[in-house]
Parts: sequence; structure tokens; C-alpha cells
Amino acid sequence: SEMCIRDRGVGMRTAERLHEAGITTCGAMQERSEMELVQRFGKFGRSLYRLCRGIDDRPVNPNRERKSLSNERTFFQNLRSVEEGLLKLDELVAELSEDYAAGHTDRDIRECVVKLKFEDFQITSVQRPGETIDVAVYRELLKEAWGRGDGKSVRLIGAGVRFRPLPSGDELQLEMF
Repeated sequence: SEMCIRDRGVGMRTAERLHEAGITTCGAMQERSEMELVQRFGKFGRSLYRLCRGIDDRPVNPNRERKSLSNERTFFQNLRSVEEGLLKLDELVAELSEDYAAGHTDRDIRECVVKLKFEDFQITSVQRPGETIDVAVYRELLKEAWGRGDGKSVRLIGAGVRFRPLPSGDELQLEMF
């Protein structure tokens, strides 16, 4: 319950308004009455009251279209050089390639992405249009992202792809004729 509300899916503007009200954690929100939250946030206050208590009646939709595929690794010891990063990245890209081949080849890749988390927990990501998982592209993306760190060490690297949206039913029917 001491989880920072900003990490719990609350948008930036709402997080600011909650902060102004002295609410910075789910635990702090649980101390407020539903009436107070509704007065302050309107109808959304009722949702906040329920969500900070783990009550969510929205239906689970397991058939949502997958938009991306990725993997990431947090390191026991931060990586200090881009060369160390490139070695770890090569492993991640090989795994990503295997995961894609094992069950997602029906999806067209539209973008390649590399994510880094620095020692101070700042996160940066770099993406580039692409249709294949090419380790050379990922290495360039890593170097670009690493350069944003001003010499900071890296605690996490992620590699991923974003997929083209699936055609809608209308488009599928047009293709049949």
C-alpha cells in the first residue's frame, strides 16, 4: 500500500492533483473517504476509492491484440561500459528472436526498441522503424540510448519489437475477393 501512485497507472495530471491533496501513496488514498474523493475528483473519485482497495469490476479481456514482444534484464551489478552492454544486448536479442520465431511470426514487425534504466532509475528508450530482428540495428539503438546517460552505469537493458496492427474484419473481407 506504500506503492507510489504514479507507478500504479494514474496519469501525470491526476498524480499532480493527488499530490496537491497530500495523497502520494495508495495507503494515503485509503485514508480518504469516498465522499471526499468524489468531491475532489468527480465521478473518477469513486473509481479511485475502489481501485486503491483492489476493487475493479472491469472485465478481463484475454484476447486483446498483442502490440509488442520484448524482454529485459536487471543486472546484479550495474554495467559500466557500453561494451558490457552490447554483450548483454546480444543475448537479449537472440532470446527475442527465438520468442518471435516460436509463436509470433504471424505478426509483422514495424519497430525495434531498446530500453535502458540507469543507476539513478532514469529510463530512456530508442526506437527505429524496422521489419526484422537485426542485432546490428539493436546495437546502434543501444549505443544511442547509452550516450544519453552522461557516463551513468546501467542497471537494466530491454529489447523489443512493436507489431503492425492486425487488419480489421472489413479489411480481411476485402482481401478475400
